[in-house]
Amino acid sequence: LDPDRRRRLRINGRVIAVPAKSAKQTRDASLAGKSKTDRADAKHICTALSRGTYVRFPDLQSPIAELKVLVMAHHRLTVERARLKNRLKGMLDLVWPEGPMLANLDKATLPAVLGRWPLPQDLLAVSPRTVVDFVKHISQGHHKGPWVRTLLRSARETVGLTNAPTERRLELTQLLERQGLL
Repeated sequence: LDPDRRRRLRINGRVIAVPAKSAKQTRDASLAGKSKTDRADAKHICTALSRGTYVRFPDLQSPIAELKVLVMAHHRLTVERARLKNRLKGMLDLVWPEGPMLANLDKATLPAVLGRWPLPQDLLAVSPRTVVDFVKHISQGHHKGPWVRTLLRSARETVGLTNAPTERRLELTQLLERQGLL
């Protein structure tokens, strides 16, 4: 547990934790504009203890500690994935604003198409038959010819930026690789 989140005390050989929220509420009620000191903190923690607002300090060797680590790792990955998805959408808004409207970036098909042909001009440079075959394979038959025709029309008519294609292609490829890792 983070030392700044909970106050830990040893009473009769047992370690207990006073939730930070309880200590803060007690302190705020009695401070009324006075400055915060260690002595005042100790007084407020004792007040919280006398009210019974404390919890048993968790055994850090237990499965709960392992679960806490896993939950925090999951949270960090989820936040990173959301940030990455936002960056990817922002980049696509510049080069192909109509592209993400055709499919979900969380599914396999659109990221796979973008991984192979990151920019609309890359997609238009190959034969439509190649794109149809690739999409059928990746989407396992969910997206077929009509979807690919819509995708190609969108690539042809896009209002996206066409300058600095090498750098934009590199950035999109890197973002898609990181998304794949997550």
